[in-house]
Amino acid sequence: MPKRSTRITLSNNTGLPLALVADGAQLCHGKWTEGWQPPPATIADKTHGAWQSESGGDIPIIGDIATGTEGWVKYQLTPPAPSPPELVYIHWDNPYVWSSGTNPSDQQVSTNDVKPPCNSNKGAWNSLPFGSPPATHELFIAGGSSNGQAFDWGTGTGGKAFDVVFAWPALVILGIADLQGDINIEIVLGLRTKGSVDQTIYGFYDGTKGLRALASAAGQPSLRKLFNL
Repeated sequence: MPKRSTRITLSNNTGLPLALVADGAQLCHGKWTEGWQPPPATIADKTHGAWQSESGGDIPIIGDIATGTEGWVKYQLTPPAPSPPELVYIHWDNPYVWSSGTNPSDQQVSTNDVKPPCNSNKGAWNSLPFGSPPATHELFIAGGSSNGQAFDWGTGTGGKAFDVVFAWPALVILGIADLQGDINIEIVLGLRTKGSVDQTIYGFYDGTKGLRALASAAGQPSLRKLFNL
């Protein structure tokens, strides 16, 4: 088991394919985990793409000692005209030394390019002119764990499974991320059209259980409350 690793699974629930931007898969620190493919060139509609990186010998002389892993990907989503193309950006960071400001996962969908915090000269994307319409899709966190222990998402209207925002420093406070030991994080992200209920639950929920069970599992009294309708 490596000292630091991050596994990202991206579920494309949009009905549209995702295409990796040229030079749009960058590993700034660490190495791709053996046996895992780097981020795929395409993620088809209603499928998942997954990749994993880990601490590795990217520092001369030191080698694997006291290293973490950090990287990012950029995918393009192309809705039908007249809607503009959209950029799907995901950045992950699992350093050897954590702080209260460490953010293991940063993601967004935009109609403009995003400048990554590392290898920022790679993967340039054509931004739209200022004042262009905002993106019609969004990323959301659908699940995750640290060292095999699932963690919760707080008090968002979507309950524990469908929040967009999570206060990552809480991992340190709650002791889920053991700074003295290994930190092996798994993050599951979903890509959906904003406001879409079926694209929210697709791939993450067994429909044979009934929709009422979905609300109950998320600790909400109704589907209306669950999806903030």
